[in-house]
Formats: sequence, C-alpha cells, structure tokens
Amino acid sequence: MARIVTHEHTELSTVELLVVFFIIAVVAMIVLTALNPKDRQADARDAQRIVDMNALLTAVHSYVVDTDGELPKGVVVGTVQQIGTCTSNGSTFCEGASEVCVDISDSIAPYLDLVPTDPLLKNDPGKSGYSIAVTEHGVVTITACGAETSSLQVSR
Repeated sequence: MARIVTHEHTELSTVELLVVFFIIAVVAMIVLTALNPKDRQADARDAQRIVDMNALLTAVHSYVVDTDGELPKGVVVGTVQQIGTCTSNGSTFCEGASEVCVDISDSIAPYLDLVPTDPLLKNDPGKSGYSIAVTEHGVVTITACGAETSSLQVSR
C-alpha cells in the first residue's frame, strides 16, 4: 500500500508560526509602550531637577536666615532671574527671565558647594537652567526652566 502525503500539515504549521510571531509582536509593542525609555529618561531628569530646586531653595533660605533677611547678592525682588554666570541670553532657556543671569554661587557657597545645572545644560556654561523669583512678601520661588513632563517649581 502506498501512503499519500499531503502538505496540509506544513501549511498549518506556517499559519501557526505566523500567529505566534503576531502575538509576540503585539506583546512587544505593549511592553515598549508601557516602558517607553524616552519618557522614563525625562522622568529621571525631572526628578533630578526637583532635587536641585530644593537644594537651591534651602541654600537661599539658609543665607536669608543667616544674614537677617538679606537676599543673595544680585537677586532683585519682583523679577525672574536665571541663576548662573551668563551675561546675556539668560531668558533664552528660562522664559520670562531677565537677560542677565544672577550669580548667587558666592552667597550660597557655605550651604551648597556648587550651583546645580539642569541635566540638559551640562555643556552650556553660565546657565544653570533654574530661575529665582522673590515676591514683595519674601516668598522665594525656584523654577526648573527645562522641565519636561510638567511645570516644576518650589516656593517657600
């Protein structure tokens, strides 16, 4: 007796293989969407900005307390100033800030070794990426000008 071989089994295996690949592709897309590395990196940079802003705010307040209410040299009440050593274009990164940056590094040196720099400005000397504003009532606000996931500022 001769045995007849059909190709139905081979075709079914190919279809099964395509279904498996499709399922793997769908699962991979779901995982990549959930993990989205670019969003996680932006979240990490914003977390660093929050740490930096709180460190700056604490240093400024420590200076104010130790000097009986004096603000760090160059800080002007009622204006938004980018923190740094730039002599112009301070407003290009910190929208609404004055053109000339305010260098508070000497004033806050006893409380903070270095003025923090925004994670995206590591290669842009003179600009910290943070701004300072002081109200008439003495409320100090530090803002992260390059925040990526939401507006970031701290006040005291």
